[in-house]
Amino acid sequence: MNILNRLTIKNLTLNKKRTIVTMIGIMLSVALICAVAGMFTCFHATVLEETIKSRGYYHVKLEDVSSSDINKIKHNKDIAVLNSISEVGYAILEGSTNESKPYLHVYSVSEIDAFKNLSFQLLEGRFPKNENEVVISDHIEKNGEVPLVLREKLYTVPVVAFCP
Repeated sequence: MNILNRLTIKNLTLNKKRTIVTMIGIMLSVALICAVAGMFTCFHATVLEETIKSRGYYHVKLEDVSSSDINKIKHNKDIAVLNSISEVGYAILEGSTNESKPYLHVYSVSEIDAFKNLSFQLLEGRFPKNENEVVISDHIEKNGEVPLVLREKLYTVPVVAFCP
């Protein structure tokens, strides 16, 4: 082992230019690997943030789940938060100029906090604080040309926010 150390030091001192160029090459390689790893980490974080913003913050989406299955899921110890959206039905939208869709498609949300996890973005107003308030999509005003106003009563339910 001692001979190898002496031989290595001898070759490094004899070829100083090659030694310096090799050290610079190693430093640049390490810097490049660190830069690529940093870019990958930043890209991953950006994609994750954009996905949460556009689709919501959840891990699993289940469709067409029965109420008994929802109760089983709700009582599962591994489920921290359960947000459910269910279709209530349709309601006639008075004053709509869209002849092909003169109605509202009505959904209910299990928890008021579900709006924060399911990528709803408010244009105006606030999220509902109780079951007697609703959020209306701005699509109603654009597509149906029905002017809606915040805090207006819509079928005895006040409008508290507009979402895109």
